[in-house]
Amino acid sequence: MHYGELTQNMETVHTIGWQGITVTVPAHWHLAHARGTVRNGYFRVDDEEHPRIEVRWSHPKRNLDLSVRARRYLTLLRRRARRDGKKIQFSESPRPFTSSSVPKNKEVLCFSWSTDVHAWGTIWKCRDCGRVVAAQVLFHGRDKNFSLVKQVLSSLEDHPQSEEVLWCAHGLSFSLPDQFKVKEWVAKLDSSRAEFQAKRRNRLIIACRDAAQSGSDPATLVRFAKRTLKRRGKRLFETFRTERVLSHDGIAFAEAEPIRRLRRRRGPVRKRPYGVAFYCPERGKQFAIMANDRHREFVGKALTHFACH
Repeated sequence: MHYGELTQNMETVHTIGWQGITVTVPAHWHLAHARGTVRNGYFRVDDEEHPRIEVRWSHPKRNLDLSVRARRYLTLLRRRARRDGKKIQFSESPRPFTSSSVPKNKEVLCFSWSTDVHAWGTIWKCRDCGRVVAAQVLFHGRDKNFSLVKQVLSSLEDHPQSEEVLWCAHGLSFSLPDQFKVKEWVAKLDSSRAEFQAKRRNRLIIACRDAAQSGSDPATLVRFAKRTLKRRGKRLFETFRTERVLSHDGIAFAEAEPIRRLRRRRGPVRKRPYGVAFYCPERGKQFAIMANDRHREFVGKALTHFACH
């Protein structure tokens, strides 16, 4: 399929969200690498063969001239080209690629460069959130599509419009309050596991994996939950109940009360649900969400803006 066809068929695109930055890309492009924090970071989006998008962001303490940032980047490109024995052509323009007018809350500078790779990019500073974002779309060889460049860069957002931050990558798509910071995100060919933390011990874990048609079986969901979310303690996942989660067959985890508390009180053991797992037949995936025992409401918040298909 040609990229021109991709831009015309909105069913073939999807959104990638990371650290409050979102961008809409063709469906076969995926997040390949990410590092940094909400303050400073970088991520790269690839297709099946090559890098396609690079995005960098920072929160400079002082006012930064965008042309200075562009000249620094040009110096870096020239060093790389000289090292690889290539010639580079670089151009800078205040005219945005994305639209005929610049938003009032942004200072925008656009650039392009070419070696054996062709790139169109933009650098801007958002007056609302203070972020400086540099993004570029890459094409290799004779593969060029300026209309796709405009569509991708026009879809790029540097901060969420509400207190909910969209995280969308590696088969997972959900929104969380901005107090949650990503602690770990492990992506494999058939599974993903993301761990978030708010303050000291307010932990939230979200995971998914490919599953067969028997993925809705409660016993299979329990095994998945044990393998991907279990941390410690033999009491974890001792009890569960079946229930509908996002209109899918699923289970709710339960945990026995800690032994040290049982010694201080009389009566039966009290069970505490603190997570859910379910199977989505449309995606052929199992999903699981777990929060700390004292903060079970975080599971509900994650489910409120959770997209499984």
